[in-house]
Amino acid sequence: MNATRNEPARATSILSIAGAALLMLSLGEALAQPGGGGRQGLETAEQEAAWEIQAKGVAEDLELGQVIESKLIAAYQAARASHDEAMREFWSVAEGNRMESWQQRRELVANEREKLQEALTAFLSDGQTTQAIGILGSFSRRWGQMVHVLTGFELEQEDLDTALEQVQTYVTDSNKAREEAMAGADFASLSESMRELKDKLDKEMATILTAEQKETWDQATARRPRGGPGFRAGRGGGRRNP
Repeated sequence: MNATRNEPARATSILSIAGAALLMLSLGEALAQPGGGGRQGLETAEQEAAWEIQAKGVAEDLELGQVIESKLIAAYQAARASHDEAMREFWSVAEGNRMESWQQRRELVANEREKLQEALTAFLSDGQTTQAIGILGSFSRRWGQMVHVLTGFELEQEDLDTALEQVQTYVTDSNKAREEAMAGADFASLSESMRELKDKLDKEMATILTAEQKETWDQATARRPRGGPGFRAGRGGGRRNP
């Protein structure tokens, strides 16, 4: 009798655990160990180059002048370096169960985002800061990996610009999907939403990249990359015919 009475509570507990686990997986690129801590890890110079490109893309969207653009790039690169250092320190002393660890990492990211936002308010308007922090404050490692892969293909500038814009849209939409899932505890649809967003991006890349480049893209940006620890962008390269 007691066992029957406890079934709803047990089912609810299982769903809660499953939902939390799914959310942790979806947040992996933002909360993962930085640098060479995973198969998608980039070298320091590669990271810095990707961060500059990301900040330039946001600066273009905000229609910033060259001086303010330079300030945005510097602030973002400093924030990314600070975030990665904080993550390294976290991983060196991380203890407790996975749920506690996940929550601690979320708090760490939120703290680093606040620091970046404060830096941006020194030279951007409130509206510009809100728009910039919405994507730059994600500290997405997946974004950096995608930028790195695309710049390794030596695409024509117009094709590269289009591809980078599509990646930026993907990152923005992915962040929004995660935030909505967290706010509404709607973990069931999150995995499907993330898959659909990535599938849409892959289809857009297929209109820009050669077949060989697309294969390299798929390997490098898959949720579980097949390229292995030593994978680097540039394989399958070659300039796409204009």
